[in-house]
Amino acid sequence: AGALDGLEVCRRLRASGQEPRPRLILLTAMGEQFSPSKVGEVGADGVFFKPIVPSQIVETAKETLRLAREMAKASQPQETA
Repeated sequence: AGALDGLEVCRRLRASGQEPRPRLILLTAMGEQFSPSKVGEVGADGVFFKPIVPSQIVETAKETLRLAREMAKASQPQETA
């Protein structure tokens, strides 16, 4: 078997149906060659482009975790009064 690129790894992780759903953020040096639609296409939660800006890492991590918490709350059974 040949080496897998990050996009294929992401696809396979999403296809596995693993719960809880892991947060996946891509890192690429492809810049303009990388289509933003690829992020959703492979099931990633976000993308960083090189060169990395430290504040971008912090903000993306916060947003990814916020969305994960919202998804977890939405999937919990709602109590009825």
